[in-house]
Parts: sequence; structure tokens; C-alpha cells
Amino acid sequence: MKFKRIIAIAALAPLALLAGCGGTPPLSFTSNWYADTTTTNITGTDETLEYEVKFKGTGGDYTLSYDVGSFVTTLKDVNYADANGNTTLAYLYRTELRLTGRYALRGVQGEDFEDYMITEVYFRPAAEGLTPLESKKTVRATVPVGTPVDGALSVTHEYELGVVYAADLSNVECTLKTTLPEASEKTESVKPDVNGTFLDNEQIAFALRGLSLSAAATFTTLDPQTRRSVSVNIGAPTTVSEHFNFELNGQTVDEDIATVQYPLSYQASQPGPGRTFVYAGVTDAHNNRFRSVLLRFENTVMQSMGTVQYTLKRATFNMK
Repeated sequence: MKFKRIIAIAALAPLALLAGCGGTPPLSFTSNWYADTTTTNITGTDETLEYEVKFKGTGGDYTLSYDVGSFVTTLKDVNYADANGNTTLAYLYRTELRLTGRYALRGVQGEDFEDYMITEVYFRPAAEGLTPLESKKTVRATVPVGTPVDGALSVTHEYELGVVYAADLSNVECTLKTTLPEASEKTESVKPDVNGTFLDNEQIAFALRGLSLSAAATFTTLDPQTRRSVSVNIGAPTTVSEHFNFELNGQTVDEDIATVQYPLSYQASQPGPGRTFVYAGVTDAHNNRFRSVLLRFENTVMQSMGTVQYTLKRATFNMK
């Protein structure tokens, strides 16, 4: 599988690559994922978020449907070791999406399939700009075929994409390993254009929790399809009160929450609709009750066959 296929078959990702243009000054991050947002000691970080995943199809002759799925994220502190054996205290942010679905052509339903996407990304603390160290994405994605073959309406792709950053971000090594529909492996080294804040694509949804913006902003990430640096546009945030129902450390939350909503738009190698990420606002800098958690977001699946909505159902904060 070539690098150019990566984003096309990873359309189930919580955050497909978002890109725009223009330069940007560095962003300032605050540790809003702690009760005390001024915390600088990340030791003891332990967070688990569980989301309900629902799908709404667009209809037509060729349709896609999913059962209710799950999306789980975890955040922990780790002693990260690079290829040279150097260690540093860092975050490990892991996500796991699992969905069972099926395609249908003119009412004739194909076989059920199970897709998943697991990501792991290591990055430095907020005081160091959440600078990425390494990421890995493991995907099983079932995609529609243009013309059914022997009754099959889809084909399954399995691959792993690894990205390793030099300590000063002067070089990035990207490795793509595929197992389905055929086995292959390819590694490329690229020199990113670091303009202001640089984030790995797999940490973007998390990193937005640490922002306190009053106007639009941008940052840089790596487009794994073209292996080029691109600028991501964050639109001016809006503050809206919304009602949410979820479990927080074993207690039910059923109330209106002041949210901060960040719209992101992109125009890159795989253009598509913009999307909005809804976070809980900071309640108090020294007693941030909801830890600026990501409450809700949507993602358009491949070929605009529908949208997947993620809604927080359980949050467990076993940390300061």
C-alpha cells in the first residue's frame, strides 16, 4: 500500500488530517486536564474517557450502517525512551475505536465486518508545548469497492503507521507496514517545516483541551499522505451552554455545562467538511471540575456515506 492511500482508508479516525495555510506564533498550552490547571508535575497522570459512537447514514443505492460502537481514550505519564536510550518524562495518549458495520447495495446486505483504529502518541508536557516524540496508528478499515466482485461489497485494509520525531523536530521518520490486502513495508525520512507550534496528528483532539483562545489560531502538523508540513486552522472559539449526561468518577452528571467549541477546517490532500470539537470550559483554574474534557464531536466517514458522532458517557480521573 502506498502512503497516498493512508488517509483515504482511515476515514473512521476521530480526527482526519486538518490543514490550512499561513504562519503562526507558538500556542500557549495550560494543563486543563488536571483539577489544578497550574500543575507542572505530570507524575501520577491517569485518565480514562469512554464515548458512545453512533452513526447516521446518508442513504442511496450503496449504503453503510454501523451498530453503536465504542471509543476509549487514556492518558498516562510514562518514562519515554528514544532510539538512543535517552529517557524523558512524557505523556502517553492512547485511543481505541471499534465499530461493527455492513454495506448494502440496493437493499442487498453484505456481510458484517469489524473495524478498529488504535493510536498511541507520546509527547512532552504543556510547559514544553506538547511537542510530539513518537506516534503509532494501527488500523483495520473496511472500504467499499467500486464494482462488487463475487458478491463482495467491500475490501479490508490493515496497516500500521509509525512516526518518530527527532528531539529538535529536525527530522521525522515515517514507516508504513501493511498486512491486508497485501503485505508491504516502506520507510521515509522527511524534514518538517516547523512553523510555530508543531503537533502530531494523533494528539490534536487532546491538545485543544489545553488552549484558552479568544481568536482564531494556527499550528503545524505533518500530512502523512504527502509527508509535508501543513498549517492547521482553528476558528475563533464560541462559548455555549449545552446539556450533557455522563458518569464522572462514579457519579452521574446530568446538567448544563458551559462549553468551548473549536471549529477546525482543512484544505489539504484530502479535502472535506470542517468539524467542531466541543470541550467543557474551565470552571476554576484551581478546581477545574470537568478537566476541560472533550464532550462531543463528529466525523464524516469515507465517500460521505454518513457521519459518526462521539458522545462522552464515562470519565474517570484517577489523578490530581
